[in-house]
Amino acid sequence: MKTNVRVSAILFYHGRLVVVKHASAKFGDYYLLPGGGWEHGETLEQCAIREVKEETGLDVSADYLAFYKTVYTDEDDTLDLVFVCSYKEGNIQNKDPDKKVVSIELISSELNLEKLNFHPKQLKSLVFRLPQDKKAYSLGSAKYPES
Repeated sequence: MKTNVRVSAILFYHGRLVVVKHASAKFGDYYLLPGGGWEHGETLEQCAIREVKEETGLDVSADYLAFYKTVYTDEDDTLDLVFVCSYKEGNIQNKDPDKKVVSIELISSELNLEKLNFHPKQLKSLVFRLPQDKKAYSLGSAKYPES
């Protein structure tokens, strides 16, 4: 059984949430926060900053860890760490080196997010109303794909 760490970013760009669209023959279109695998030797904050830059072209700061969740399949386990990040500079460009990102989308409201196959699903109701105490909250554990 393999264990992975994924670091992702809640990032607002000109007041809208940045999400990345992926397409899968097996699961169809789905949306994630910008993020990816934690690499050897980097801090979690460095990972969030690097992944946002790699996928969106934007420079950000990683402000604080807001949420965490475990996701599992029959083959592996993933710890997903979600940071709140702040936009610093740059223009949105799909720079994904792995060519997994179909497009970068900007979401203006929880209602628009609800219409998407967005993961982690628990964030749909939280991302536009982030807790103000800057603590890290558990989103629980789920088998992928979630229904």
